[in-house]
Amino acid sequence: MIKESRQLKAQYDYYFLREYRFRYWLLVVDNHFFDQYYFFLEKQKLGTALLHSHELLAIPRDKPYTNTY
Repeated sequence: MIKESRQLKAQYDYYFLREYRFRYWLLVVDNHFFDQYYFFLEKQKLGTALLHSHELLAIPRDKPYTNTY
C-alpha cells in the first residue's frame, strides 16, 4: 500500500497546478464491475461548467467483507 500511496501522491502533485480561479477535488470511485478503486483529480474553472478529470491511480479491491452474524 505504501507503493500505491507514493504513486498517488506523485500523480496528484503532477496534476495539481494551483491555478488561479480553479477548484480542485479528489474523487474516489469504487468500480464493482472491475473490482478496483479509481482515484481522480477533478478540476473546474470557477464560473464555468467545463470540467477536467485526470485518473491518478487504480487499486484492486480486497475481497468484500462478509458479516457472519
